[in-house]
Amino acid sequence: MDWADERRAVLRDALGIGVATGAYALSFGALGTAAGLSVTQTCATSVLMFTGASQYALVGI
Repeated sequence: MDWADERRAVLRDALGIGVATGAYALSFGALGTAAGLSVTQTCATSVLMFTGASQYALVGI
């Protein structure tokens, strides 16, 4: 495997992670604002508490 193939593999993997993380962020943003948090509060929660299920538990309370 040469350098170009390795680079393509890394970019493909990075794109997959980016799409999955983006979908998760979009979902949390929609739920956070629907639950009554402001956009700033939703962003702060996502930045400070990036722990997956805990974010959704906070929005559910």
